[in-house]
Amino acid sequence: MVVLGKVVFAINVASKDTKSEKFYRLLVDLHDRYHAKGLEIVAFPCNSFDQRELAGNEEVKKYVQEKYGVEFTMMAKSFLDYNPVFCLGHQSFPGEIVWNFYGMFIFDREGNPADRIPSDAPEELIELKIQEVLERPYDP
Repeated sequence: MVVLGKVVFAINVASKDTKSEKFYRLLVDLHDRYHAKGLEIVAFPCNSFDQRELAGNEEVKKYVQEKYGVEFTMMAKSFLDYNPVFCLGHQSFPGEIVWNFYGMFIFDREGNPADRIPSDAPEELIELKIQEVLERPYDP
């Protein structure tokens, strides 16, 4: 998903994963603090890993809005192997996406892959990487 003029943080998610609480709270916090500065968080629910996502797209959206207060973009469920956003990120930053919340890519304001963040990265590092891309010069 290219959103020209915006920094996009794309991540694969699953509502019923043991890491859901941690990552959804982080994503909501990042959205609240950086959306006005040009950050678009785009979450891609998937059942690629142990079927940890809810059944339907509307069910997923309603669940995360009610439980975590999600206001960022929730895409339709997809398989990561066929998802063009993750394929683009993976071309620039290879490495398997082996579980939920492992696919974290940052795209710059021109839609280019700018970074990949490992799932075990501390929250401070995730925020720092996002800040670095937000601060890059952009000339539309």
